[in-house]
Amino acid sequence: MTQALHVASASDSASDVVSSKKKLGNPRAARAFGVDPLEIPTEFRCPISQDVMEDPVTTADGHTYERKEIFRWLCSHNTSPLTGQTLPNKTLTPAIALRQMILTFQQNNPDLFPGFGSQLET
Repeated sequence: MTQALHVASASDSASDVVSSKKKLGNPRAARAFGVDPLEIPTEFRCPISQDVMEDPVTTADGHTYERKEIFRWLCSHNTSPLTGQTLPNKTLTPAIALRQMILTFQQNNPDLFPGFGSQLET
């Protein structure tokens, strides 16, 4: 298979590296880079944005989302975006184990996350 991925170099700006990482975290962009988005477990994706989560949090009903996405949702809703059920509260609990699993997956699959390693070094 031909690799169509951009490999981060020293001349890349930090925003280019972050942009590349986020692009592959998005299923449509991953396909454009020649990466099968199914290679990234769906549990690592936010159900709202479909992007790979960086700061996963769990709501009162037990579902997990990217913090900024569920925060935006909860600013104007008191329901679960997945079930439509009213949430008993708007408490967000960090999903630390899931965050560690995502980081491990990213470290073990650098071809799916160009520039990920260089982000850890800065």
